[in-house]
Amino acid sequence: MKKICVALFAILAAATAGAQAPSVESRFEMRADAKLPKDGDLLNAHLANLCVDTRFTENLSFHWRVRFSKWFGEHNFINSSDFLYLKWQPFEHLRFKAGRDCLYIGGYEYEQGPIDIFYTSEFCNNVAPYKFTATVDFVGENDMLGLQVGETPFGKKGVMLSAMWNGRHGFFESLWSVNAGENLEGKYSWLLGLGNRFLLTDALTFYLDYTDRLHGGLLKDFTIVPKLTWRPGRLFGTRLEGSIDYNRSGESNYRVSADGISYFCSLPDEFRCLNGGIQFEFFPLKALGDDFRIHAAYNHRRTKSFVTGDVADSDCLNLGITYKLRLRSGKK
Repeated sequence: MKKICVALFAILAAATAGAQAPSVESRFEMRADAKLPKDGDLLNAHLANLCVDTRFTENLSFHWRVRFSKWFGEHNFINSSDFLYLKWQPFEHLRFKAGRDCLYIGGYEYEQGPIDIFYTSEFCNNVAPYKFTATVDFVGENDMLGLQVGETPFGKKGVMLSAMWNGRHGFFESLWSVNAGENLEGKYSWLLGLGNRFLLTDALTFYLDYTDRLHGGLLKDFTIVPKLTWRPGRLFGTRLEGSIDYNRSGESNYRVSADGISYFCSLPDEFRCLNGGIQFEFFPLKALGDDFRIHAAYNHRRTKSFVTGDVADSDCLNLGITYKLRLRSGKK
């Protein structure tokens, strides 16, 4: 997969040789948190990103987002980059992408950047969505059908095949997908992802994601994520969000590989996890708009094993500031 992406990069780079100077837009993002109960240091500024969007021509662009916290940790340059891909749209209704991108997994939970996430469902938290991919999108006026081949998130090697529908019809929008990814046993694990967004008013939006791992049929190994967002004006916003992770299918494809890395393509069998919380966001600086945010987020989590009957509860309060600095933009 990486060799295919590199070859496409080279072809597109040659095709743009001699083109006009590119237009570049970039920004630096950072979030500093204080968590209670604290996880390590009380103050945590581990979320720091650099985002660069470069437009070579009207139809060709390059997108890069790197997380410095991962780069300076145990990850290399490539693995610390969420996005590192070229996008080429030779025709109005046809688009190609190649490089490191987000896998086409249905659900709006995967659409948020890490800097805007305070907690997630158990399954989403254990699936790495940023992989090397090759994608073709068929774009209509209100609908997009995407076909993608990418690295699997379910094992050390192998591919994931994905098909996604993104529709916008009145107050309803969708991110639906069907995915098949190779796991550590060399078999394919399936996902059905149904992301739904309802634009109720200009200020009120309701999300409902449903992901089924399709073990033993529907509604036996699944995740449901409801979310309600309210933004009544420029200064203030709030979110109510929860999740239900559930597996009583009799199957569990959770594995730990020989290199010590855990790969989730299911939840542990006879397991349930309930998450719920509320988030408040305040944007005090008119000149910066949404680029400067103060937040407070509370989350309660409860897990239960149906085998042992053990129940575990945990709470987390997250207070912090996010700043997105827009760097100089324009043509080089």
